[in-house]
Amino acid sequence: MLKERPKSKFEDENGVVNIGLVEGPDYPEVGAWDRQFATECDQLSAEYATKTGYKCWGRWFFDTRKPVSLTTFSSRAQIAGQPPWKGDEYWIEITRIGPHGESDGGKYTWYQHMAEKIWMGKQGIADMKRAVADLVKDGKIK
Repeated sequence: MLKERPKSKFEDENGVVNIGLVEGPDYPEVGAWDRQFATECDQLSAEYATKTGYKCWGRWFFDTRKPVSLTTFSSRAQIAGQPPWKGDEYWIEITRIGPHGESDGGKYTWYQHMAEKIWMGKQGIADMKRAVADLVKDGKIK
């Protein structure tokens, strides 16, 4: 189990981080926690994709349940005694991801949006780009 997240220097008294005010690096222990958390999310998504047979790209998998989506997990593996594949899912309906540019709500807008998630990490963004490229090539994203 991951230890509780250290307090960020950008948090207010309620633990809320206004990302518009974040400038420069956070405390080293917060960065280390975020990297470990991203790694746990990667492992959780890969385990779930393997268990279900979904196609996966690192932490992202092609979820064929309705609505069809590109999905990852955003929580750590063990929460309140639940099995490791019962984390919080973060999913994007395939119909909302277009292969076009930033101005029309396309894939670049989603990359930017996901890069704002501290739990995503650089590898998570790279995995998402590979997933979207493959899904465009396969005709799943139009």
